[in-house]
Amino acid sequence: MDKKILDIGCGPSKVENSWGIDIFQYPEVDQILDLNNVPWDLPADQFETIYANNVIEHVASIPEFMNEVHRIAKNGATVHVATPHP
Repeated sequence: MDKKILDIGCGPSKVENSWGIDIFQYPEVDQILDLNNVPWDLPADQFETIYANNVIEHVASIPEFMNEVHRIAKNGATVHVATPHP
């Protein structure tokens, strides 16, 4: 894997030039992954930028989710987490 950008829960519209993961198979998804099964099948210290848009509210454990994000992120990575607003 040579991608440096990860789009977690990308669905059908993945961030450009990213590795897209989702629990469902869409044309843009590069890897099917259940975020509740840790550790994730992703290499440690891999990604420079990580996007998690409207996904963290669907995981069973936010601390486990964030621990995995930390594990797969390179030192100094930028992590973007967005949640829906009522």
